[in-house]
Amino acid sequence: HLPLILPSAELLPRATKLANKAALADKTNRRSRSEKHKALNAKRLETLRKESAGRLKEYVRAFPKWERLHEFEQAVGAIALEAAAADAGGNPAGGVARYRDVLANVDRLRRAIGETCRVGIAAAAAPAASVKESDR
Repeated sequence: HLPLILPSAELLPRATKLANKAALADKTNRRSRSEKHKALNAKRLETLRKESAGRLKEYVRAFPKWERLHEFEQAVGAIALEAAAADAGGNPAGGVARYRDVLANVDRLRRAIGETCRVGIAAAAAPAASVKESDR
């Protein structure tokens, strides 16, 4: 049973929409305005990371590893992947390799999103001199 995969045209807008709705749980007024902006931006980045990288992680985990499939499933899968590759005008012999490559690329993308967001969150945690600087 494979998951429903959202196209990137839907995945990214959905993640940014949820990130923009993120709010701080801390309702106290003890923070300065610039600190609140930094914390809110960090929260938004964290929400964006969880939504986008988390969904990609679900996708990669939902697809079975080729080696763990039964021999019959591997044979049927190889035929289907080769037919799909031939229909797309690609190399029909590279169906199984392409399957592995696509899953590896999605996993690399997930890691890159996570790392980029972590760097942004670390930068947001640095003290801001002004509100303008905290919005960057």
